Amino acid sequence: MTMPSIAIAEPHEPIRQLNDDELVMDLHLAVRGERRFTTRVIQDLNEMHRRRLHLDRGYSSLHDYCIRCLKYPSSTAGRYIQTARCVRHFPEMLELLRHGDLYMSTIALIEPILTDENKDSILSRVRGVSYRDVQRAV
Repeated sequence: MTMPSIAIAEPHEPIRQLNDDELVMDLHLAVRGERRFTTRVIQDLNEMHRRRLHLDRGYSSLHDYCIRCLKYPSSTAGRYIQTARCVRHFPEMLELLRHGDLYMSTIALIEPILTDENKDSILSRVRGVSYRDVQRAV
């Protein structure tokens, strides 16, 4: 199956021509867009999983699909899939990710230990904390 090519919009003017305030604004908009696209990828992966489309297309697992078809490195595919799994069980995680309150790496790290009973406690301990501190806490 051939995927349609998607044109990436180029900036209206070269980045070097932006003044400092414009560059900072451009960066903030890009990060907001990145979060929006990341949450979209996670939602799409969950729907792919629900429909089992990776199997219909000849891939042994969603991880295999992410590596061979989407060209993600294994570690990135694992983080996306683990984050998607966490979002399936705790949908509110998607908004935390979208708003930058939690990062995909943090969600993937806490996913194996997160339960309905400890979710609020764990989330209060990992919001705004560095990845290393979360690793120590987990």
